[in-house]
Amino acid sequence: MSLFNMFGGKKKEIKFHISNLLALAMTDGVVDKKELNFITDLGIKLGLTKAEIIDTVKNPSNVQVKLPRNKEVGGYIYDMVNLMIIDGEIHPKEMTYCKQYAHALGLEDSVIDKTLDLILTDVARKMDESVTKERLEELLHKVHHLSKMD
Repeated sequence: MSLFNMFGGKKKEIKFHISNLLALAMTDGVVDKKELNFITDLGIKLGLTKAEIIDTVKNPSNVQVKLPRNKEVGGYIYDMVNLMIIDGEIHPKEMTYCKQYAHALGLEDSVIDKTLDLILTDVARKMDESVTKERLEELLHKVHHLSKMD
């Protein structure tokens, strides 16, 4: 699945994702060049123009809230984790923000911990992004299915 398809090609969802990544990058008080490049490159991959990305960065309050659909949650969290580690360290405020966002997406603590562990482990092992996202989808589907059975 392409990144653009992950968001259904919807600019509002993409801009919301970019604005959340920017908020995450700002939690430690410094948005470094690597973080800004990551956000810009991802925005372009997702189908935004540079002008749209700049507008989103300069005016995040203009971005409409658009939470992802269930099948997109893993991709959102994956991007957040990759942004957190891009500067070589995970700041505690970044982790808190990421976990709060995952809660807002409807994930429970145990699922969040498993999700973050899977992503961090796969990134450390230099696993292909598509493999990690597939594993995430399986994990989240399994957990969602089990919670529906309760």
